[in-house]
Amino acid sequence: MNYDFDVIARSWEYLFKEGMSFTLTLTALSMLGGVVLGTALALAFRTLNDRAGAEDVCQQAFTRLWTHGPRFDPARGSAEAWFRRILVNLCLDRRRAIRPVQPLDAAAELADHRPDPEAAAIRADGHARLEMAMARLNPRQRLKARL
Repeated sequence: MNYDFDVIARSWEYLFKEGMSFTLTLTALSMLGGVVLGTALALAFRTLNDRAGAEDVCQQAFTRLWTHGPRFDPARGSAEAWFRRILVNLCLDRRRAIRPVQPLDAAAELADHRPDPEAAAIRADGHARLEMAMARLNPRQRLKARL
């Protein structure tokens, strides 16, 4: 179903400019949201590949549309293009904020180059036994063994 977004946007802009009551303006925004929500969700989902994220971004976009509505300038472009730019910018911001996370299983496979505690204990025990044996030797034998 094709809607004339610009007609709805012009009526929404008119409500802002004329300073109509909050209820009427909210009604106009709600009507505008009903018309474009499906396409906005589809665009956000294609960008993010995440349904919940797309819904969040759409909600943020409509909030931004609500708060920045008076800034819309029809001379600079259509209301549809302006809204899509808001939506795409929010999607890109969200994608930038996502940090890749390694699965916990991958962390177990990380190599630790330090000796494990058992090997360290065995090595320390062997070193202590060697030192005790070296202490029992006379100085001349000890010097030969160290060389």
